[in-house]
Amino acid sequence: MKILIVDDEPFFIDELKLIIEEFANQADGEIVEITSVYSAEEALRVIPGLMPDCIFTDIKMTNMNGIDLAKEVHSKWPTINVVIISGYPTFDYAKEAIKLDVVDFLTKPVYDEEVINILSKLTHEHANKLYHWTEKQLTYKVKNPKVELDPKLISLLNDRYHFFYPIQVKSFEGAYPVDFPFPRPSEQLLIKKINDLLINREHVWVVSDSNQGNIVIILALRKADRNKVNSIVSETFYYFSENVIVSVAKGEVHKTIENLVDSLPLIRNRLYNNLKIGKSQVIDESMPVHRKWTSKDIFSDSTYNKLKVLVQNQKWDYLQNEIISLFSLWEKEEYTCMTVEQNLKKITRLFEELEGINHSSIYLIEKAVEEMVYITESYEEIQESYLQILNDHFYNQIKGESKDNQQIFNDINKYLKNNLHEPITLTFLTTTFNISKTQLCGLFRKEMNQSFVEYLTSLRMEKAKELIAENPKLLLKEVAQMVGYTDHFYFSRSFKHNVGVSPSVYKETLVDNK
Repeated sequence: MKILIVDDEPFFIDELKLIIEEFANQADGEIVEITSVYSAEEALRVIPGLMPDCIFTDIKMTNMNGIDLAKEVHSKWPTINVVIISGYPTFDYAKEAIKLDVVDFLTKPVYDEEVINILSKLTHEHANKLYHWTEKQLTYKVKNPKVELDPKLISLLNDRYHFFYPIQVKSFEGAYPVDFPFPRPSEQLLIKKINDLLINREHVWVVSDSNQGNIVIILALRKADRNKVNSIVSETFYYFSENVIVSVAKGEVHKTIENLVDSLPLIRNRLYNNLKIGKSQVIDESMPVHRKWTSKDIFSDSTYNKLKVLVQNQKWDYLQNEIISLFSLWEKEEYTCMTVEQNLKKITRLFEELEGINHSSIYLIEKAVEEMVYITESYEEIQESYLQILNDHFYNQIKGESKDNQQIFNDINKYLKNNLHEPITLTFLTTTFNISKTQLCGLFRKEMNQSFVEYLTSLRMEKAKELIAENPKLLLKEVAQMVGYTDHFYFSRSFKHNVGVSPSVYKETLVDNK
C-alpha cells in the first residue's frame, strides 16, 4: 500500500512515519511504501507517477491548503483515499472535509490509535481491491494466453508472495459454463475451504479455463510448503469427486507469477494426456506432459484398412461390431480420453470418401466427439453415443427410439422454458428424459448451434430481461430466484457478462427510455 504524507512541518512528517512504520511491522509484515512532500503543489506533481492509495494531508500550508488539495485529488483521482489533518479543529474545516467524502478528519496532535484504525481499514480495502484485480487479470490471461499480465500487478504479486502453485481441475459433468470470467457459487465454497488451510497474507484464486469443465486454482504462498499444497490438492479432489468424476492436476512450484502463468499450457497438456474415462484421479508433476503415440494407441494398418473397407462398402452391421470390439479393447487397456478422441475422429474421417456426404457433417461429428469424450463417464456410454451419431448422419437406421430426436429436443426445450426457476442440470435432464448426456449435448449443438449451458443461460437472461421490463418494482434478488439463481450476486455478474450491463443499469436504462 502506498501512502503520501503532505505537510510543511518535517517534525510532524517524521512522527506520522513512525506510526505508519510501526503499524506495518505489527501487521504481519504488511508492505507499506511511504512518500512525503512539503506542499500541496509538490504533491500534485508526484501523484501521477506515484498513484498512492492514501494521502495524509495537513490543512494549513502556504499557497494551496489541504482542503483545496483534497478537492483536486477527488476531481482527478477519485479512487485515492484522503485523510485531512488539522492543527485548528474548527467546524468549518470539518464540514468541508465531510463534503469531500474524505476517509477521516484528524486533529493534531494525532494519536497512534486513530492512525492505526484508519490504516487497518485502508489495508483491508486495499487487499480486497488487489485480490479482485488479480482475479480479473488472471482470468483474462488464462482465457487468452498471448495476453500479458499488467507489469504493475506482476511487481505487486512477486513482492507480496514468494511461491506460486497451479492446480487444474477437469470435471466430467460437462455442465460448467465455458466462458464465465468469475468463480461460481460452488467454487466460492471451495475457496473458503482452501482459505482454512492458508495463513495470513496467503491467497487462492479460482478461475475458469477456456476448456469446458476446466478450473484453474492459483495459490500464492509465503513458504514452499509441499505438505500444504498436497492437502489443498486433496481437499480440491474430494470436494469435486464427491458428486462427479473429476481429475486434478498439480503443477510445480514457481517463484514468480509470470513463470506460473507460462506453465499453465503444460499442466493442461499433462492433465489431458492422462485423463481416463470414468476414473477420478490426481495427476502430479511426475506424470508425462507429452507422450508419443504408440501402436497400442492408434489403429494398426490392418485394423484401419479393415474399417476403411467396411465404410466404403457400407457394411454397417459389421462396422458397428468392429467399433464395439475396439471399445472393449480400449476399456480393458484403460485408453485415455485423448486417445479415444483421436481414434474416433480417425474413424469419422473415413466417411469423407463416401459419395453424397456433406463435409459439414464430418465437422459436426468431430465436435460432438470432442464433447462426448470429456463429459461421459463410461466407455459404454461413449460407444452408444458414437454409434447413435453414425446412425443419425450415415446409417439412417435409428433403432429402439420411441420418439425422434426433434421431438425429444422439443420436449426438453419446452421443459426448460417452463422451469427456468429450477436449478436445472445435465444429469437431471438425462434422467428425466431417458437420454444420454452426449445425445442431449448433440441435440443442442445441432438444433441451436450452442452448447446446452450456453442455451440455458441465454434463456435465463432473456427471461430476466423480460421480468425486469414488465415488473420494475421486483427486487433483483427476486428476479434472480425466478430465473434459477440462488445467489443474486452471482446472477448480477452473469447478467452483466451476457447482456453487457448489470441488472440495475439495465433497469435504469428502461426507466430512462420511457
